[in-house]
Amino acid sequence: MTLDFQGPTTTAFQYFEYERLQRPVFSLFTDIARKYADNIAIKDDIRQLTYREVHLWAVRVAVELKSSITKGEPIGIALRNDAFFPAAMLASLALGCPYVPLDISLPLARNELIIAHSGLKKIITMSDIPPFSKELEYIFIDSLAPIVKQLFEPEATCDDIAYINYTSGSTGIPKGVFQNQRNLLHDVMQYTNSIHLSARDRLTLFYSPSVSGAIRDIFGSLLNGATLYIKNLKDTGLYDLAAFIVREKITIYHSIPNIFRTFLQLSNNAVDFSSVRLIYLAGDRIFNTDVDLYRQFFSKGCLLYVGIGATEIATIYRQWFIRQDTIISQERIPLGYSVPDRVMALVNQHDESVPQGEIGEIIVSSPYISLGYWNNPQQTRQAFLSDGDIRTFRTGDLGRINADGLLEFMGRKDNQVKINGHRVELSEVEGTLMNHPFILRCAIFSDRINASDSLIAFFMADIQVEEPALKEWLSEYLPAYMIPQRCIQTNEIPLLHNFKNDYILLKKRFHEYILKEQIQQETVHQNADEKESKLSNMLRKTWIEFLDGKSFDENISWKNAGGNSLNAVNFLVQLEAALGTTLPVDWLHGGMKPQEIYAYLRELTLEDKTVPDKVIYFFPPLLGFTENAGAFLRGLSAHCTIRIINYPDLDNMPFEERNWEFIRSFIARQISDDSYPNVGFLSNCSGAMVMNNFLGHSPLSSYWFVGVIDGQLYYKKNELTFNFKQRAIDFLKKGNFISRANMFLITNLPVYQKSMDVLYKRKWVRMGKKEIMRYLTINHTPSYIDSDVWYFECEISPYHKSSERWKAHCKNIHKVTLEGDHQFMLAPYNAKIVQDHIMAIC
Repeated sequence: MTLDFQGPTTTAFQYFEYERLQRPVFSLFTDIARKYADNIAIKDDIRQLTYREVHLWAVRVAVELKSSITKGEPIGIALRNDAFFPAAMLASLALGCPYVPLDISLPLARNELIIAHSGLKKIITMSDIPPFSKELEYIFIDSLAPIVKQLFEPEATCDDIAYINYTSGSTGIPKGVFQNQRNLLHDVMQYTNSIHLSARDRLTLFYSPSVSGAIRDIFGSLLNGATLYIKNLKDTGLYDLAAFIVREKITIYHSIPNIFRTFLQLSNNAVDFSSVRLIYLAGDRIFNTDVDLYRQFFSKGCLLYVGIGATEIATIYRQWFIRQDTIISQERIPLGYSVPDRVMALVNQHDESVPQGEIGEIIVSSPYISLGYWNNPQQTRQAFLSDGDIRTFRTGDLGRINADGLLEFMGRKDNQVKINGHRVELSEVEGTLMNHPFILRCAIFSDRINASDSLIAFFMADIQVEEPALKEWLSEYLPAYMIPQRCIQTNEIPLLHNFKNDYILLKKRFHEYILKEQIQQETVHQNADEKESKLSNMLRKTWIEFLDGKSFDENISWKNAGGNSLNAVNFLVQLEAALGTTLPVDWLHGGMKPQEIYAYLRELTLEDKTVPDKVIYFFPPLLGFTENAGAFLRGLSAHCTIRIINYPDLDNMPFEERNWEFIRSFIARQISDDSYPNVGFLSNCSGAMVMNNFLGHSPLSSYWFVGVIDGQLYYKKNELTFNFKQRAIDFLKKGNFISRANMFLITNLPVYQKSMDVLYKRKWVRMGKKEIMRYLTINHTPSYIDSDVWYFECEISPYHKSSERWKAHCKNIHKVTLEGDHQFMLAPYNAKIVQDHIMAIC
């Protein structure tokens, strides 16, 4: 299988031959610099350098170092992520010395550990960057005189060490992964020949050069005559990333999935990303929703390139290309097929290969993987097995090969986790915490908070240690992504029988702690300034009907707090109903934050609203609100307190949990005891079926009102001849024939439905929202409601004679006719009819 299997086919490029692996990096770069001398090589936020200028700066730095350095001696680079960083890397490589990239945004203590462990004596930096130890020798690039031309003879060979990259270490000391120049070039070769890199390409660099993912961006660009565009996301954020891509006509976009999905959620569909021919995502889990974003925002010819690698393996060992028409039937995206020169195997605890479809530990063998851990032969022997020129590395990752031959990532075997694309050794965080002067014991684990993987720390201490102060202390030693999101002091850390931490019980206690904290926060918020707190409390109360209180208090955006587009609409309508006003629709994006909404609400002229005695719980359609429904609820809120029922995130739930029992329990938590007995229920469209199922199993014995607006009670197959012409026209208009035909077969052929059940459960086929809704409908048995029901029925409705079906499932049915078609059931003229009847009953 070739590197570009299913990848680009029409992009012209210069094939990267194996012969080039026998030359040192700087020699190859010199050839490229001569060929493309006046082309822009690197552009950052401040400057741009041509290939001639990059080459001259690399030579200038190398000449400055040459007289005082020994070949093979590590050279530190402590620069901002700008155009000079790659030039400094090339200078080190030209001398046959490994470069050690230092991220100056990380804590001083961590960089000093790296400096000491690697044995650095010289560091390339700028005069305005704070120095490290006085014992080090510094080469200040901004103090060097620019040169026009200077004789320089590189001393490097392809076997010289190229770099030492430091990652999280299990002993509390970062591990230095080192690699030679030949193997660095092999990575560039694989990248070039996979995506057909050429001098016409424009690549992004968002990573710090100290991250292994940056190697492909930097050298893939500079050894192909392309242009590298550097953007410091830590400084500029994501809000102008779309404009950056458009302005610079980027062709190759590379980031971790979280950056990709977040910046697109801040963009709009009108952005022209037509210059982008390839999106490269790696470093963390990729989901089907990410593929949906790719399809939504990028052109038909753009490819999505995904894969999996490790710093120790020095490159990707599985990869594949996803096209706009690629069918993916599972939520988590597989990570690709095998690639040449990287032999991957899945083994059990006895190092025996596992059969296809079974989970095993991933091991990778190749002559091109990293040489080991710098200054740590013992750890190298434990992690790398050598057999001649072939080295084998145990990744600690678990995986399985699916029926299509694609690798599926199944998690970590050891104590490492991925946090926002960064690999974190939990024991390193634990070791740092244990260095705190007052901490006696601690336990670190990862858990899901607001739909994101986060670090949690429990600790015991001699005295009370405040969480903010502890996080501040940790920030002096650890990068931000390694600092636990929550640090919780406890009197006891539970142990298993073997005296190891009981992480199952700790996670349970964490969830209990969060629940208790939310209750306490509710109490605190009730005692704030009366006028300001009334608005704030109302906003907070509405927010936590959909998300947790902590996300509100910490001003976390809707998306990052775990919200989705459907419950964002529900939130907005609920807020409008509570305020009796109309709010801007442009809030409906993942970036909206509580403080932004609160600031806007403070500027509105809002009259104090008397809270009505009567409460109506509204069951919206399963597929979401219409604008008419929102306007109707705002009007109704002047007479009743409206509380919108929020449904569970069915898209991301396991198949087995998509059942009525779970949905009922989820809804029951939203029904407040203080609203009884002045409680009513109203539903429309498919929400009526949910309401019927809930009320039929509800402990509530009576309600002042139950209403249905042209709603479905249960699924009833119409005769094939019923309204055939109109149904056929609707089918053709709506498109998505495969999905609709699939649902027709599911609902009409029980054997087919059972077969699809198996595929859904095994996640071989992915359900869409309409398939989920239809499944719930088919498996719903109508319940009896011991109450009168007001049924508002459209003259033309897909739920033909549905009011008649309700008669057998309630005390009495009161039918009210609405004008027109189902889609206009809550148009203003019909909304008035419904509201007038409810007010008459009230």
